[in-house]
Amino acid sequence: MKLYIDSRDELRVIELDQVVYLQASGNYTDFHDVHGQVVSELSCLSAFEKQIAASYAESVSPFLRTGRSHLINTNYVSSINLQRETVRFSTGEMLHLSKQRLKLLKEYMIALHRSHH
Repeated sequence: MKLYIDSRDELRVIELDQVVYLQASGNYTDFHDVHGQVVSELSCLSAFEKQIAASYAESVSPFLRTGRSHLINTNYVSSINLQRETVRFSTGEMLHLSKQRLKLLKEYMIALHRSHH
């Protein structure tokens, strides 16, 4: 799946399966990829959330919105620790989220797993 971002000066193509998570940053959204690179795009997180959902219209999206600031690709989640309030990715990166957000992520991942088996 690809995300096409058309700005005045260029068309950027982002491979969604390479995106670990998206993070809101003011009027921008930061795309964190599997190589540790961060690409900032001028648009709010909800706009990209809608575009990503549309990309997965034929299947279940691995991306889950966890609050105002993050859209997480569950394919890269390696652990969720409710006590430490962290989610760790297979890339080694870690995010701090509230217990409530982590429970939501955990439930979504379990449901995704069950739907694939």
